[in-house]
This record gives sequence, structure tokens and C-alpha cells, in this order.
Amino acid sequence: MLLLAGALASLPLVLRRTFASGAAPALAADEIRALDHLAGSLEQAEHRERQERAARYGRPVRYADNPDDSRPSAARYGSSRPEAPVALLNRLTPFDPNALTAREWQQRGVPADVARHIVAYGRKAGGYRYREQLERIHGLDPALLARLTPFLKLPGREEVYGPRRTYPAGGTYAAARPAGATTASPTVPGAAPAFATNPGASFAASARPASRKLRVAPVFDLNEADTSALMRIRGIGAKRAQRIVELRQKLGGFVSTEQLTEVWGLDPALLDTLLRCSRIAPEFRPRGVALNTTSLEDLRQHPYVGYRLARVIVAYREQHGPYQKAEDLLLIKAIDEASFNKLRPYVAIR
Repeated sequence: MLLLAGALASLPLVLRRTFASGAAPALAADEIRALDHLAGSLEQAEHRERQERAARYGRPVRYADNPDDSRPSAARYGSSRPEAPVALLNRLTPFDPNALTAREWQQRGVPADVARHIVAYGRKAGGYRYREQLERIHGLDPALLARLTPFLKLPGREEVYGPRRTYPAGGTYAAARPAGATTASPTVPGAAPAFATNPGASFAASARPASRKLRVAPVFDLNEADTSALMRIRGIGAKRAQRIVELRQKLGGFVSTEQLTEVWGLDPALLDTLLRCSRIAPEFRPRGVALNTTSLEDLRQHPYVGYRLARVIVAYREQHGPYQKAEDLLLIKAIDEASFNKLRPYVAIR
């Protein structure tokens, strides 16, 4: 193989010396056949060497000249070439979102990257159980989802879990007990506290089970719960609890329990549990962002602003003067109505 490679490499030099005076004449037919034979021999020798190397290390051959490798070049080399366009369906019909592939989602108007995200999210969550879960897919256009929703073979959330519970304004939820039921322990329904039957038992000993994970999640105020309170819920560990608290601090407080969907790493079942047992006090007011005095560096830290939007907000303030009301943000073309509605509770004019 080395001799053949050397002969092929020296061939241009020989031709240049032979035809140094004037233009090189056309090669004869036998010379062309000889060159083709030489090139073919080199390719075959290189192919055999790759196969031997692959067999020696126990790895399959990943080259385009391997006839057994029928994968497209994008799969072999990981290239990000533009995908071929997918023809859209002429008419939508009822479909099961758990049975669709990414290509079938694209046929219904979903972009390729969002379609892959839908399939991956459904696989990770063990399948979609109700329609509202698709609202959590990042990048899925709400208008497109509204058009697809009537054709989804999925029930609504309330059909699966029933209507959402409403909590009294005072902030304390009293769970309904059967008639004649006694005071229950936090972990064992119907069991009386230890110090009620045993006067010698200490209160600390009777309260010790409360630090464990509770089978029935307690109702708590989302803006007052610390990581310890969050970790009492089954499925919430130290990292997840810390993410919830960090998002609350960056936002300046939660104004809706639905903002929990923005916490990374919460699977649908755990998210449903949190939505059922968390509440926002009606009198709570979040920490506002002062549009006229907050610096660019501080403004960009807010999760609903970011660097690009913060730069536009500050530039508009410097060019047109102080903001008079929160609705002045709608005068900025980079802020649409959806972005404004999310940011509105955190805007302060002072």
C-alpha cells in the first residue's frame, strides 16, 4: 500500500517534467486505464485497512465507502444539514399525540426542533395524559396549539384530576374529615398523637415523623416555603427545592402557581402535585423592577427580561425619558403582548 501511495504521489511530478515545454497533451486511453486501476487499488487497500482496524478494536466501520453502512451522512458525521421539507396535511383529523413521530408532528405544522422536543418530552414523562401538558413545550406556538387542540385524543386536566381546589383567603386549608374521625397524625390517618395517650411522651418525639416525606402533600404558601418545607413533598430533593427558591428570588416572588412550570427538572406528575398543594396569598405583592432607576446589569438578571430586552428598555428610557406607566413598554417593538403580560406584575414606576 505504501508503494502504491508513493507511486501515485510522484505521478504529478513525472508528468510536469515530461511535459515541461508547452501544454501537456491528452493522455492516451491505456494511460487513463492505468491511472484508474492505480487509484482503485489504493482505495481498496485503504478500505481493507479500515476494516481490519475496525475488527481489531471491535468497532464498526463509520466511513462512506463502507457498503454495509447505509446511514445518511448526517447520521455518520453528526452534521447539521438543513432537513428536507415535510409536506403538510391537507386536512387535520383526530390523532393520539403519544403515537406520533417527529415527522408526523411536522406534517401538522410543528417546526422540526419543536417536534423532536414534543416526542422526547412525552417519552420522558411516560406519555401525555391530558391536553394542557402540551402547553409546557418550549417553542410551541400557542396559536398552532389552539388549532391542534380540538383534534387531540386526550382529555382535559379537570377530566383527569377533577376541578382545582380553592383555598380560603386566610391561607389555611382544612382537609375534610369523615364524620366521627379523631385528630389524625401527620403521617398515619386516624392515629392519635403519642402525647395524647402517653403523658410521658415528649412533644419532640411525637413530632419527629413530620420531618419525613409526607404521603399526602401539605398545602403551603409558595412564597414563604423554604427548601426544608419543599423537601417534605415526595419527589422534591435538595436540588429541586433549591431551583424553586432560586427562581422565586430572581423573580421577586411568584404571582401564580403556574410559574412552577418554568422550573427545570420537574416531571409532569410532580408538577401536578405542586400545583395542587401550593397557593399564593391574595395580599402578596412581588418585588418590583424600577424601570426608571434600575441599571442595565441589574435589569438583565430578571428571568423575564434578559440582556437583549434589558438593553432595549434602557435605550428607550435614555432616548425618550422616564417611563410614565407600565404600558409604555408596549411602545417598544421588541416587546409583544405576551412578554408584557408576564412582566407586568413585576414592573414598578418610581
